[in-house]
Amino acid sequence: MEALNQDLRSLRVVSVQRHLCASASEPGWAICVEYLEDRTSGRNKDDDDKRVDYREVLDAESFKVFSALRSWRKATAEKESIPVYTILTNEQLAEVARRRCASLSELEAIDGIGAARVKKYGPALLSRWRAEIEKWLASVLKLQLKAGTRLDRTSSGMEFLGFRLLPGAVLLGRRARRRFRKRLAEYEGQWLSGTMKSGDLQRRVGSLLAHTDNARCRKWRSVVVAESILAHEELV
Repeated sequence: MEALNQDLRSLRVVSVQRHLCASASEPGWAICVEYLEDRTSGRNKDDDDKRVDYREVLDAESFKVFSALRSWRKATAEKESIPVYTILTNEQLAEVARRRCASLSELEAIDGIGAARVKKYGPALLSRWRAEIEKWLASVLKLQLKAGTRLDRTSSGMEFLGFRLLPGAVLLGRRARRRFRKRLAEYEGQWLSGTMKSGDLQRRVGSLLAHTDNARCRKWRSVVVAESILAHEELV
């Protein structure tokens, strides 16, 4: 088996199938390896992957998904007693994370995966991917998805409670921006008229800023605050 694994390291393996063959004399294993001709200096494709720093290649959220998928791949390979690269290479896992694949057809569209591996590993892989998305929603938006909720990709994001949700990002929607400006102006007017004390003003503006803190709008927000008299009075 070690000799076989050594030889497989120099090939780009597509799939590995094992069958126990019973015979009158002695049973044994029949192993069928599907691979692509890719002999380059005795290295397999994952040896090249090791030279790639996926923290730099992927954005932060994609890298979290990539790391989770690698953990799933390792556990699956240990369970089946096969090399990890026969399931998916690092490059393929990175592409799954980058594309946010949400269906079996999207997985099959990635170079080198193929229908056989999609059928065998696709459902478990997508289940792990969904778990990471649900974890992100719970940590960032405090949102718990009900069982069976469908997740679809969108390039332009989706509106949710005044925010625009994108893969790996939360943006402040147009309506929420208008509300932010209006609320800040209301607080400013109340403070100038004497109906709101400075301490109450700081607390309310602090809550307003905290509400938008998860969104990528700090630069815009700082400009809006800087335009108000509150910034000049050093109250915010």
